[in-house]
Amino acid sequence: MNGPEHLSEELVKRRKTNIYGLDELLGEGLVENNLYLIEGPSGSGKTILANQIAFEYARQGHTVLYITLMSESHGKLLRQVREFTFFDPELLLSRLQFISGYRALIEDGLEGLQNLILELVEKHAPKLLIIDGFSTYRMTSCTPLEVSRFIHNLNIFCSTAESTAMLLNAEKQPEDNPEQVLVDSIIEMQMVPMGLKTVRQIEIHKLRGSKHLMGRHFFEISDDGIKIYPRAEARWSGTSYKTHAPELRKSLGIPTIDRVLNGGLPAFSVTVIKGDSGTGKTTLGTQFLTTGVKQNETGLYFGFYERPEALTARMEMIGIPLGQHVREGRIKLIWNAPTELIVDKLADGLITEVINTGATRVFIDGIDGLVESAFHRSRIQTFLAAISLKLRSLGVTCLYSEEIPLYSNNLRSEVTELSAVVDNVIVCRYSDGGRTISVVKVRESDFDPTTRPFHISSKGIVIDSIVYRDRHQSTASIDHRRPNGTPSI
Repeated sequence: MNGPEHLSEELVKRRKTNIYGLDELLGEGLVENNLYLIEGPSGSGKTILANQIAFEYARQGHTVLYITLMSESHGKLLRQVREFTFFDPELLLSRLQFISGYRALIEDGLEGLQNLILELVEKHAPKLLIIDGFSTYRMTSCTPLEVSRFIHNLNIFCSTAESTAMLLNAEKQPEDNPEQVLVDSIIEMQMVPMGLKTVRQIEIHKLRGSKHLMGRHFFEISDDGIKIYPRAEARWSGTSYKTHAPELRKSLGIPTIDRVLNGGLPAFSVTVIKGDSGTGKTTLGTQFLTTGVKQNETGLYFGFYERPEALTARMEMIGIPLGQHVREGRIKLIWNAPTELIVDKLADGLITEVINTGATRVFIDGIDGLVESAFHRSRIQTFLAAISLKLRSLGVTCLYSEEIPLYSNNLRSEVTELSAVVDNVIVCRYSDGGRTISVVKVRESDFDPTTRPFHISSKGIVIDSIVYRDRHQSTASIDHRRPNGTPSI
């Protein structure tokens, strides 16, 4: 109980910011009594982030001092912040105070600002102290030694008063700069051009005494303030998961294909349905979800190209009661308009819906939609591997659909070739004017690779009696056998 681990646990105390994604990024919250440097160019969101944290601290019942070193009035700052839902005017009258330190800095330099802060800290004992516009000190004749002394003393003030402090800096400084060296944590906010788009990213460069998620992560600013979407690879790469279970099977709702698969897809596995446009990928995935309802499972459809009302109407026409199951809450439809999406926001939304609905069957219709949302295409395989790990950990059996070029003989994909992403592969094609389906991969399980014609009827997908291995064979009399000699079905 009194060993090093216990001591470390006692020393590192955290406080939740309740900002979406930030606490996870920080390793479950701000380390209390630390000195944070938040830096980034104008418009990157520093002031919004600081105000959001300030109002949350005040909402938790703590005193907050927000010292501005900018020449503009507090009224202008508050008018900007007032537009966000986290703004609460009652907190301004009680726990959150905005104070100008501009005159003290301009007239007496960093020493004058230091004296003002010391006086305020002794008088109000704030739990959080924010200094906005710290780079204004460069307008004075301060030396590097004076900057170092100021930051050192500010650290002492915070430790003595048990306060957390934040410095907001308008530009990134060299690594040997006093701001970079002496603070406990550095959080950089960036605006990064990506083709015709500009995206916002956040990165924690240093966080003393705490583990955190490394690298850059996307965030957005909405009416609710800042929302951060940590990279899926950083969040879930170490997730413990349920391995696919060959002995447990999930029916696709197509008896012939279930028999080909020895009873259905292995539970907790990930399957990709590859095929030309219009070959029945969406129908097959939807039939997989509705079959789950018959087995008292909940399903989740996560798509990009077909609106829910159009999808349900189309499925009703072919005898798949998707709309009924949606109305009963047994299947949930999520449609993502294919516009300027953030791939990690999509992943966050997908996992959140799985947790909220308790879905055990998931159909992601259009893996291309996820790929197109990735600003860095090189990360898409590790991104999908991380999602697959997370879905498995939640006990989900997942299907992806992936479009391939019409009549192409190349089924390989830079997206789904990674073994950590996909356990099973089903192919739907056009052949000799009709549709065909075949199973080409099932991990650690025997299967029948025969290519079979099928049609879509009023009962969904129906396998035809004629079977052949490729589109150049049309006879029904060939006795196809699996490698182990068992006749095909």
